[in-house]
Amino acid sequence: MTTALTLDGSSRYHLDAACRALDGARLSTRGAVVEEDSDTLGQTPCFLCAATAGTAWYVTEQTIAELYEMIGPAKYHTSVDPGTGRLAVDGLTIPAHGDAPRAVARFGDTVRRHPDGGYRVHPAVGHASTP
Repeated sequence: MTTALTLDGSSRYHLDAACRALDGARLSTRGAVVEEDSDTLGQTPCFLCAATAGTAWYVTEQTIAELYEMIGPAKYHTSVDPGTGRLAVDGLTIPAHGDAPRAVARFGDTVRRHPDGGYRVHPAVGHASTP
């Protein structure tokens, strides 16, 4: 059993009450944090405070906040939603590192951490890599 911190309705667990991703999720959803002794099987670990040494992550609406916190100084990427005509978050802008240029990781893309400490974007099928 593990003492895990979760937000109501979330399948993601955190192990550190001071986790930046947990704090960001709490602010954006205005949700209450629940601390419980639970079996974490079937739950997804937080990238920042609970995950084992991962090297690749899919960019989704559920993971974008944690990736934003993990890949500093990443920025949210926005584009105009054709249905509403308003700006909407559609991914992250990953800063340049070493010989890798700045890149945009959109929902569905994979972000990989490389041994040099930088992050590279691997576009999903049908996505073009955008600087």
